Amino acid sequence: GASWTIRGHAIGALGPRLASNGGPEIDRMVPMAMDPTTWEWSAMVPEVRFAVIRLLAKVFDEYLEMDVVPAGDTWSLSFVRTKMRGPLLVGCGAVSGGHICNLATLPEYRGLGVATRIMKSLMETGMDGYTVVLQPGSEEVLRGFYARLGFEHRGKNAEGEEYMTTIR
Repeated sequence: GASWTIRGHAIGALGPRLASNGGPEIDRMVPMAMDPTTWEWSAMVPEVRFAVIRLLAKVFDEYLEMDVVPAGDTWSLSFVRTKMRGPLLVGCGAVSGGHICNLATLPEYRGLGVATRIMKSLMETGMDGYTVVLQPGSEEVLRGFYARLGFEHRGKNAEGEEYMTTIR
């Protein structure tokens, strides 16, 4: 399909991915592949950085300053294009030294494979292994999600947080 851009930065290609998934919000979408694109934080245009900050604040229910630099060197971002608002960031995740962090998907886009695609793109960054820390309160759901991607539960780290790892 045809690619589209934000200020000259390629975002994605049009495709049929959202058309058949139903839901009032999704039915208004222009069909678009949610294949993630990979960015370095320093290479993101301000609009994209702002979208990442807004998404993280919404998903993790906390206020974030707009000039904050979230953890993560390489980011994977998944956009859809809406008829009314143009590009909409629906999911993101980052990797830094083998640690996967800031994996977030808007609630209305969960169950559509957004997080799985983001994780797979992050795991193509060439590290020998990856680590994820399970967020308190959602360990059971996340354990299954990460296990399907090849992660194994390792117990608790020095900070008392549950974590999982994978070795390539």
